[in-house]
Amino acid sequence: MRLKLRNVIQVLFACFLISGLAHAQGVGASGDITGTVTDPSHAVVASATVTVTNAEKGIRRTDLTDALGVYRFPSLQPGPYSVTVA
Repeated sequence: MRLKLRNVIQVLFACFLISGLAHAQGVGASGDITGTVTDPSHAVVASATVTVTNAEKGIRRTDLTDALGVYRFPSLQPGPYSVTVA
């Protein structure tokens, strides 16, 4: 009886591990784009309009740089993006 109970526990443990791995593969598939906008003299540009575009999926997001010229676009869906600054 001990051998059977041990086998059941091993199988349950293996199923637990596999289910955790499968769940991790499908959740949280995203990425971030971060950068700094500077002018030709390498000075940072605050309040510049930055747009990231994924034409394949029709996704476009726009934001302004902060006081240090930094822009951040968190949690983007995977894919190729273009970045433009105005």
